[in-house]
Amino acid sequence: ATTEAMLARDPGNDMLWQAVSASCGWAARQLLKAGRAEEATPVVARQIEVNQWWRNASPDNPEARFALSLAYRRQGELREAMGDFSGAIRSHREALALQSALVDASPDFALSHALSRMHLGRNQVAAGQHASGRESLLAAAQALSALASAHPDAIRFRDYLAEAWAQVAEAHRRAPADADVARRAAASAVEIWAAFEAEGKLSSPSVARRDALLKHLDP
Repeated sequence: ATTEAMLARDPGNDMLWQAVSASCGWAARQLLKAGRAEEATPVVARQIEVNQWWRNASPDNPEARFALSLAYRRQGELREAMGDFSGAIRSHREALALQSALVDASPDFALSHALSRMHLGRNQVAAGQHASGRESLLAAAQALSALASAHPDAIRFRDYLAEAWAQVAEAHRRAPADADVARRAAASAVEIWAAFEAEGKLSSPSVARRDALLKHLDP
């Protein structure tokens, strides 16, 4: 509300458009985490609207393109929370299309592209598109693996890579199941978490994620 009021007073200020976008994105994220998807719907719509305006006003600005892609990814998360997996797939494809031209520009852009692939794959599997979903998840894991190798001191790349392998494992556990791939992917995730534990950097959410993965994969 504060950033919207500031933008209304100074509509020509690009920084305020970005502030509204960021505020909408974070507000939507917290609403989704709280299980309040219906309340997040107009917030996500506003996030897309603001970033579409910014991109139209600055078509050559990679930050504007990137911000719009994140808005579509948030829309995908919203649709997934509401059980609309086909809609989520469409949103994540929109995000990927916007991000594809940015992958080589920076590690942050490459990370977001990989995460959008991971979101896409998870929703494809949920929608029953098992082969394409597994392909998307594996591509995400491979992209994150390359980032983690190129930036070994960046914990976030390894953290996301562990999650990607966990989702690959879960996708291959579903019918039609491929137990061997599921076990290998789970082992890759656990290996990363074990390294974090040895370094004293294993977070409580990662412990819970590891334990849940191993429990669900146990025959």
